[in-house]
Amino acid sequence: MKITLNLLPKSRERKLTNKKVLKLFLWQESALIFIVLFLFGITLGTNEIIKIKMDSIENQSFLDSPKESYAEIKKYEDYLKNFKSDVYAIEKVQKNITDWVFIIQKVSENIPEGIAIKSVSNEGFKVSMSGVADSRDNLIKMKSQMEEIGCFEEVLIPINDIVLRENIDFKIDFKVSKNCLSKYEE
Repeated sequence: MKITLNLLPKSRERKLTNKKVLKLFLWQESALIFIVLFLFGITLGTNEIIKIKMDSIENQSFLDSPKESYAEIKKYEDYLKNFKSDVYAIEKVQKNITDWVFIIQKVSENIPEGIAIKSVSNEGFKVSMSGVADSRDNLIKMKSQMEEIGCFEEVLIPINDIVLRENIDFKIDFKVSKNCLSKYEE
């Protein structure tokens, strides 16, 4: 019969047991990290090998295909890019087009007898007209008619154009109302 004598206190015994468990746990964690790093390295290596193989296959297929067909395909791709940009530019212009026929028609309806228009110019929705009026009354009548329509805003005739009574070289500036154009388009 053997008798064993345990001289270690219980707290010291627990510390030794905890130390053994901690060492085992750390060993398992380091083994797990090593395995994960090993698999990650294998994945990266495989990815690089696949890239190299794909590049060599692409180069081989490029070398096997005639260079003329590649040049022709490139030419068509460039043509399509240019065509697409042209279509986009045309679409952009069409969105910003003002229907000047409608505006000229409205202006011509309000020009009384005795007034001749020489030139018309615009900058956006701002229009400038110049011409000759046979009398001051006709010029003022045209201005008031244009203001009454509601399609034209800020109708201005310089004061020096109204000073003379007959054969007046005039210039009239006005803005075309966006509301008037939107009503016309409907």
